[in-house]
Amino acid sequence: MIRKTHAQHIHFKYFLHHRKEIEERWQRKDEKRLLKLALDEGVKKIDPREFKVSIPDKNTRQFTWSSVASYYGDILSVVKIFAPGEIKKHRQKVIDFIPYAFSEDMSKILDLVPEIGNKELGFVNKVMGDKKNDRRYLIPSTYIYLAGHFAKKGLELSSVKPILKSFV
Repeated sequence: MIRKTHAQHIHFKYFLHHRKEIEERWQRKDEKRLLKLALDEGVKKIDPREFKVSIPDKNTRQFTWSSVASYYGDILSVVKIFAPGEIKKHRQKVIDFIPYAFSEDMSKILDLVPEIGNKELGFVNKVMGDKKNDRRYLIPSTYIYLAGHFAKKGLELSSVKPILKSFV
């Protein structure tokens, strides 16, 4: 299993970094295979709610997490390229990825989910509001940025206010 996920990670990252060269040479079956990996083995099967994070010492920047969390953003990018309509079907999973999104992944999320509602943030708010959950401490700046981004767009996300206060 570890080898399979590591191999998938390499495929997605490599494709995204060398897309132009690959698309000039590949056959339709190659495109289908990549999409199958990203969609059927990726977005449809992987649930960000199941990702694990462990931060043994909150004073350091060291952590461990589910390996798929490290390339889930790449999966979303590939699906967006080849099957953008599919992203809408998995909108909640995209939103649920927020606690694990570093800046590059956060910009993908904001691109895929231009508006968001309080109810859709239920899982994310639960994670970010739980002071005993290591996922809260992984990348809190992403959550703070998200709240500010949507506030600037005029979206009232009352559910984020108590969580933002808890960070202060």
